[in-house]
Amino acid sequence: MRQHKRSRKRHEGNGGCTNVALGYWKQEKATDTVFRAFLHDGRGPFLRTGDLGFLSGDQELFITGRLKDLIIIRGQNHHPQDLEYSVQKSHPAFQGSNSAAFAIDVDGKAEVVLLQEVAAKHKDLNLSELMEAANRSLAEEHEIKAYVVGLVNAGTLPKTTSGKIRRRESKRELLSGQLHLLAVNRSEFCSSCGSGEEKSQMNGQDEYSEVLDAVRRVAAQVLGVLAMELDPEKPLTVLGMDSIQAMDLKAKIARRWRVDLSWETILDGPTLARLATAIIAKSPGPDPERPLHVNFAETSPRPHFSS
Repeated sequence: MRQHKRSRKRHEGNGGCTNVALGYWKQEKATDTVFRAFLHDGRGPFLRTGDLGFLSGDQELFITGRLKDLIIIRGQNHHPQDLEYSVQKSHPAFQGSNSAAFAIDVDGKAEVVLLQEVAAKHKDLNLSELMEAANRSLAEEHEIKAYVVGLVNAGTLPKTTSGKIRRRESKRELLSGQLHLLAVNRSEFCSSCGSGEEKSQMNGQDEYSEVLDAVRRVAAQVLGVLAMELDPEKPLTVLGMDSIQAMDLKAKIARRWRVDLSWETILDGPTLARLATAIIAKSPGPDPERPLHVNFAETSPRPHFSS
């Protein structure tokens, strides 16, 4: 194990002893990679174990995870166990249940997926609220937004015989459509979410999550803050939105969704959740050819400028 003095940096473990195999049969390249690792000082060869860990101050070895499970987002390393733990403690419905965090490739960029089991006694809760709790914990504790958050029945995620979550198998089942989801924030993964009334409910939850996420980004742009800093349940006026910014927000919402929200809605201490609900309720549906008239005249508040 390579380790810098007085450092807690995590490194991959290299093992070397007489009972290590010589390599893979007729796979020279793979053998060089795994069985013939050398340290910077030339010592070797060593077997690359794929385990990540660090040495404590008293030279005690701690294994922290597997290199193949490591999630790299915008150059930052994230261990799946850390993400899973954050989500599991974000809501009582998740406590004591299993979860799986991994990355998928989206247009050449790594994105985070978080699958969380929900016990049967909690399935009657608002699933959108559960997904929002998971997303909020990832944003607040790790400064990342999951591309996919999916909820599944307890006992659904595949495990090894020793009870460990099989993240790569969970990823395969999700991408192949074999994983039965109770709820998911992206409709392209919802082929197994059920049908009829259940699927209709999920489509509504999916639309709400997408609109809420989008209106959060719009509000963040107007207020000049990071989107992850905006609590969907906190009034925008509490965050410092003034009448000028309210006009800007109203215009941006109108351009994006072709919805002319009332000034009462915009100025009466709206939360992001309330704005998302109002946008969905008044949305005319896709019709890019139809222009929208936004009334900024008689009903517009007169901005106040202090001298």
